[in-house]
This record gives sequence, structure tokens and C-alpha cells, in this order.
Amino acid sequence: MATLDGLLQIGRSSLVAHQAAIGIASGNTANANTVGFARREISMRSVPGAGVGIAAVLRRSSSFVEQRVLMSSARFGAHSAKSEGMAAIETSFDDGGSGVGARIDAMFAAMRTLSTDPGDLQLRTDVVSRGQAVASAFSATAASIERERSSADAAIGVEVERVNQLAASIAQANRDVGAERPDTPAWADRVDERERLVHELSGLVEVTTLTAGDGSLTILMHGGPTLVQAGTSSTLRATPDAALGGRNRVDLIDPSGAALDVTDSLRGGSIGGRLELRDETLADLAASLDTLAFDFANAINAVHTSGFGSDGATGRDFFAAPAVSVGAAGNMGLAAGLSGNPGWVAAAGDAATAVGGNGGLLGLIGVANSTFAMGGTATAGQAVAAIIADVGRTSRMERDAAADTGVQFEQNQALFQSETGVSVDEELIDLTRFERAYQAGARIIETVDRLYEALLSL
Repeated sequence: MATLDGLLQIGRSSLVAHQAAIGIASGNTANANTVGFARREISMRSVPGAGVGIAAVLRRSSSFVEQRVLMSSARFGAHSAKSEGMAAIETSFDDGGSGVGARIDAMFAAMRTLSTDPGDLQLRTDVVSRGQAVASAFSATAASIERERSSADAAIGVEVERVNQLAASIAQANRDVGAERPDTPAWADRVDERERLVHELSGLVEVTTLTAGDGSLTILMHGGPTLVQAGTSSTLRATPDAALGGRNRVDLIDPSGAALDVTDSLRGGSIGGRLELRDETLADLAASLDTLAFDFANAINAVHTSGFGSDGATGRDFFAAPAVSVGAAGNMGLAAGLSGNPGWVAAAGDAATAVGGNGGLLGLIGVANSTFAMGGTATAGQAVAAIIADVGRTSRMERDAAADTGVQFEQNQALFQSETGVSVDEELIDLTRFERAYQAGARIIETVDRLYEALLSL
């Protein structure tokens, strides 16, 4: 049987518990639009003989949906980075008047014009000028690819530093979470902050999270390397590597100082996307351009060396002969001395017609329709068109993939928010419920007070 003092204690506990509940519901309502805030739920327990008490302040979570958010964030980050890079490179392959294909066509057109009057010095000069324009177009396009690869490389270095900052902050957050009593408002605040950091991290690199028994979070990168464990974090280091042409490789440095090269295993996130763009997509594009430049220069030279200039000399190259295909586009240029000696253009087919003959030019013009490119399956024009089409197709695919993964990311975020976020309608209902309970507790105290007055008046 409860005494009056016991009833007072019951009323007091009700006031304290429901005041705290009103505070939690109010905090939820206030943070309904706060990014990264997870709804708090108060759990009450019965206290025998003393009314009610706060058992815990629970933070709503959904680990399954959160993993989906992290994965979709990594995919969106990767495709966005690749789409951005391909959009920049696509403009360099616009085959307008300055494109490789247009310059090649202009060179052959100049040769056709010269073939009608091989002795015209101005027409010979035009052929040389058009040849130089072809070499410049190859060089400029190769430079644009190199520039975009360097841009991706520089961005990787910056983002690696951000990963290190986030990893260190998550490790600190693990320590902060461990310092708080679980299922308290302070603990929930620490977990919120840690979750926000992890979500930002997932946009940079693909990660998987594991929750330990002590509440700390372990962060694993793609392939298994540990980035964060309990209160310690590893770091990423971008180091210029000769094997990558002086570009950065990415090493994982664990707390002991041991280094692991993770360049090839990094996938997902903007860093993974930029690595794939730099080392695969753009590297393959540069190789295709180099191969075309190498094949084109050699095809023209093979014909030109058999022709005769107006001075009767033969065996001269038109383009500087490339030794290997690697770097051929970026280093392409006219053969030494040709730019100042248009008479060296091998217009004639033999020494007897060195002045006025066009047999050599007819052979050079025939290169336009010769299938020497792409392993002997395409003409120069077809090869250029194939490269341009490949660039456009890749750019469109990445743009579409970025849009699709962006939608998936938003959908997963919305699902995660519906699982863990705040519903203002629910909070208003809870506020009303807790307010009524608080008023009931106050009524208990008021009733006991009247009983004491009645008792004292006896």
C-alpha cells in the first residue's frame, strides 16, 4: 500500500520522466530537417514503489539501409568523377575545323590541288602548311588527354588528404562514442556526427562499416584494407610513381607505418572513379591516338620516301619518323627541314619528272583510302571517326550512369531518412501524449497535497 510520501515520489518521477520525454520529442521536432540527425526514442521503465524512470534514449538506426546508402554514394561519386572528366575531354574531340579528322582531310585536299600544278611553289607551301596542321592537331589532342589525366591526378591528391581528415575524425568519434554511456542523448549526438563523417567518406572511396561490441565502428576499404579501427586510423598517401608516368600511386599507411599499394584495388567513390579515368579510360584513348598517329605518319612517309622533290632528290620523310607508337601523337611534327623547303614535297614519281610530275602526289593521295589504321582494317578517316565515336559513347555512358546512380543514391537516402529520420506528425502526437502524462503526474502531486492538508486539519 503506497504512503503519501510514496505517492509524492511517484508523481515526481512521472514529472521528471515525462519532462525528459517532452525534451526528446522537442529536440526531434527541432532537428526534423537537420542532415544526419537520427530520431531519438525514449524508453521508460517501471520503478517498483517509485513510479517511472528513464531506461534509455534510443537512437533510431537501420544498418542494412545505411550500407545501401554508402554503396550508392560510392557509385555516384565514381561515375560523377568519370562523367566530369569525359565531358572535358569530349570537347577536345569535336571534329570541327581544328580536329584531327578535318586537318587530315584538308591536307589531302591540298595535295589534290597541287597535283593539278605540281610546279606551283605556293601550292607546295600549302601542302606543307596543311601537314603541319595535322601534326599540331594530333599534338593538341594528345595534350588535352594528358591535361585531363593530370587534372584527375591532382584531384586524387586533394581527395586523399580529405580521406585522411575524415578517417582521423571518425577514429576520434569512436573514442568520443566510447566515452559516453550508451543510449543517452550525448551518446546519440556522437553517433550522429560519426555517421555524417562516414557518409561523406563513402563519396570519396568505397567503404564497408562493421560495428564492434563496444560500439566503435571499423571502416574497411574495397578489397579489405582497414582504414579505421576503434580509436586508430590508417592514412592514404599519394606518391609520384615512375611506373605511372610520374603520376600518383595511392598507398595505405597503417598505424605501424607499413605501406600497402592500393592504387589498383581502390574502386568506387570519386577517388576510384578518377583512378579508373586516369589509368584506364584516358590511357586507352591516348594509346589509340598514338597508334593512329604512328600508323598515319609511317603510311605517308612510306609513299613520300619513294617520290621525288623538285630538286630530284628522293628518300625524304614527310613527317618526323616516330620510333615507337607510345607518344607518337604528342611528338608528331614535320620532317626536319621540310617546313622551309616546300620543294622537298615528293610530288613526282621519278627523277625524270621531278619538275612538273605528279606521280608521287597521286600515291600520297591514295593513302586517304588506304586501310592501314586499326590493324589494317580502317582508313585514317574511319579510325578518327571510331575514336570520336568511342569518346562520345563513353562520355554519354558515364553521364547516364551518373544520373542513374544519382537517382539511386537519392532514393536510398530517402529510404534511410524514412527509417531513421524525424516525422513531425509523430512528434506532435508524442508531445501531446507526454504533455498529458506530465499533467497527470502534476495532478498526482496536487492530489497528495490536498490529502496532506486534509490530514493536517484533523
